[in-house]
Amino acid sequence: MGRLLRIGCLGLVAILVLLLIVGTLARAPDEATPARAPDEATLPREPGEPANQQASRAAIIADHLHSNFGIPGYETSWYRFIRKIEVLGSQVTIRTTIYPDAEGRRYATSICAAVSGLIFAKDRKDLGLDTIVVTGQGDQVLVRRSGVGGRC
Repeated sequence: MGRLLRIGCLGLVAILVLLLIVGTLARAPDEATPARAPDEATLPREPGEPANQQASRAAIIADHLHSNFGIPGYETSWYRFIRKIEVLGSQVTIRTTIYPDAEGRRYATSICAAVSGLIFAKDRKDLGLDTIVVTGQGDQVLVRRSGVGGRC
């Protein structure tokens, strides 16, 4: 009887801990804010496109990256390298501090894939983006993808 009671208590504690963890993870994206919100004053402008529209598209991308890849304690290996997101016309440029070597290109490819998942989604054609550029140190282009058929 005593053994069954101990096993039952341990099971109850395990369930409570699991519920606490799941509840924390479910709330984290809603409570978190993007670590690097783009500054619309620094975004380049295409003639005829309002700065707030560019900032809005950059903010959508920043929020997507943060919510899916940058939650503190669960960040991907490449998220910390992102410094700035710029939108100009149909191109998004992700500026990073990645060193331009083979490992850096792998990180840049992962960033490109993460952004591709958003901008090429069927329900996000409203963003009007079709080109992704990921730059590294010295603004060297590490990865460039053009169009949904392109590759990171």
